[in-house]
Amino acid sequence: MLRKFGVSQSCPLCRASLPSGPKKISEEATRRFVVVARIVEQRSASWSAPTASEQRELRAVIAGWRAAADQGVGEAQFALVMAYLGGYGVKQDDKQAAQWLQKAAESGYADAQCLYGNAFLEGLNVAQSNKEAARWLQKAAEQGVLRAQTKLATLYHSGLGVEQSDETAAAWLPKATT
Repeated sequence: MLRKFGVSQSCPLCRASLPSGPKKISEEATRRFVVVARIVEQRSASWSAPTASEQRELRAVIAGWRAAADQGVGEAQFALVMAYLGGYGVKQDDKQAAQWLQKAAESGYADAQCLYGNAFLEGLNVAQSNKEAARWLQKAAEQGVLRAQTKLATLYHSGLGVEQSDETAAAWLPKATT
């Protein structure tokens, strides 16, 4: 709560250090995940059979991401999407991935918005909707996600979910190629 008022280091009353904020928690979890991922790759092992120490570390990673995600950190929410899609530290679960994807997209995380738009295009864990796809791809495209810009240009060219406009399609293409 103190962080909302600009206090970032210690409590002004008791001078105790504040616990890490949600972004720091997410960053630390991601750093720990990268270490485990390298170890798994070096062993040429499957993610379905981590060692006991890797399992402990992955549980801590997921706990960190979940704590940050519950506080609205889009990067952590998106990390949980990837974890649930790939079964990294959790049981593979498309439904959980879809729930976290929606939260990450709604929090403004651009890569999540792009993936969410793609989900609407394909009807993956959501009802297929070109209009919703265009809406989410537009949000991601405006934040500079090249895949979203290219897909959005295609939607405008084809008139899928948006009013057909070669002019608008062309306006998005140069952004995707720069």
